[in-house]
Amino acid sequence: MSKAFDSIKQGLSEAIAHARGEEQGVKVYRPHTVDVKALRQRVHMTQEQFAARFGFSVATVRH
Repeated sequence: MSKAFDSIKQGLSEAIAHARGEEQGVKVYRPHTVDVKALRQRVHMTQEQFAARFGFSVATVRH
């Protein structure tokens, strides 16, 4: 096998182990939940204004 194949295979094996929770010493970042509606109201923006300002679709803001 080629060096590239071995590298890809190792990366995929590590990703699978991580997804299964088998990998040791890995920290997973889980961001805090954000109340977008409350934040948007605090800065006095409509859904459309908020979406446009931060580059989201209005549908994303609504969901």
